[in-house]
Amino acid sequence: MLKALLRVLLLCIFTAGARAEQGIEIAVLLKGMTNPYWKTLHDGVTDYASEKGIEIYIQGVQSDQETEQQLNVCNTMLLKKPKALIFAAVTGVTLAPCLKQASASGVLLVDVDGGMTEQEAAKMGIKLQFSVASDNYQLGKKAADYLSGINGKVLLIEGLPGSIPGIQRAKGFKENLPKGLTLVASLPGNWDRLRAADITNDVVTKHPDLAAIFAANDLMALGAAEALFSRKIENVKVLGVDGI
Repeated sequence: MLKALLRVLLLCIFTAGARAEQGIEIAVLLKGMTNPYWKTLHDGVTDYASEKGIEIYIQGVQSDQETEQQLNVCNTMLLKKPKALIFAAVTGVTLAPCLKQASASGVLLVDVDGGMTEQEAAKMGIKLQFSVASDNYQLGKKAADYLSGINGKVLLIEGLPGSIPGIQRAKGFKENLPKGLTLVASLPGNWDRLRAADITNDVVTKHPDLAAIFAANDLMALGAAEALFSRKIENVKVLGVDGI
């Protein structure tokens, strides 16, 4: 499904103004390339570009935490003077200087993953053609709804501070937490598997009767599950996001 989404995305870029001319180039800036979710997006855009003969330049930082590194990669991409830039920002604020420069140069900008809203972009003088993202608030809400009927303590492992998807997932979860559950900790896992495992170990030490964990992405959910497994804890529900 993600590959199909990227195909539609490239088609929409042409509709927005970068029509299929010979030698057109689209830059694609991703994040978290060790995460299977982002690898799938990488493969989707690469496959479609190859199929259609579209010239692309695709780069990404290795983790979901490398804000400064991603800004440097973005600035390097602009040197190639792409017609369009598809980007998945680690955080919109840290990537803003590069995006503002791209926008001023007439580069068509498309956000993937909701790392920058159109309203936020406009305030910074950045023109987004459009944004493709899940409703991250609803993802958090669905996680909370899934736990309906369970009583006890719950841990929320958030994403990277400043990341809009992470903020919205946490907000959706907190604002819709069922009455039978008590949030005993809400801590930033920074999208990191090992960090999530450490958080889980700390929290279950303080709250051995923990009933559930919601992690804002699947890698952190796996880290939480591994921490529970290592301690032979079996009755804690672990939820994540991304479907990897």
